Amino acid sequence: CNNLKTVEFPDVQELGGGMFSCCPNLEKVDIPKSVIKLGYCFFDGNYNLKEVSLPSVIEIGDSTFVYCTSLEKVTLGAVQKIGKAAFWGDTQLTNIYLPATMTEISKDAFAYCGNLSRIIITAIEPPACGMNVFEGIDGNCTVYVPKGCGENYKTANEWKNMNIVETDLDGIDLPG
Repeated sequence: CNNLKTVEFPDVQELGGGMFSCCPNLEKVDIPKSVIKLGYCFFDGNYNLKEVSLPSVIEIGDSTFVYCTSLEKVTLGAVQKIGKAAFWGDTQLTNIYLPATMTEISKDAFAYCGNLSRIIITAIEPPACGMNVFEGIDGNCTVYVPKGCGENYKTANEWKNMNIVETDLDGIDLPG
């Protein structure tokens, strides 16, 4: 898939593992609303992938975006579970929005996303996290949570080392 720049998907619910692994010229992908699950290593090693929209995906597989070192923007509309090392080493990712539907973030999901500086999460309860979810970014990242929920995050494993800020989310750019 060396010359692949754009992709159109059929109306399916699941896209299998490794499907677009190491496609060096792929830059932007819009996953259709019919897709609810992305398989393991789906986009891994796509060094030029900059933007992905996942409006209806509820499960992101293990290592789905590992080493997508140009990935800057990910839109997650309904995600509930993020797999192991899903965004490992995505060094250009600076912001991520995690919707209220988020319940589980697996081990190493955002590890070594060295420029991740802002997480906006609208879940009232902190999602369950595997080990080292935020390895390599802990002290450098601000997590915005709904007002009244800060203490829950400040005492939850993997979240407690982050800079937690309670907000009513007014004035924070949320994906539409």
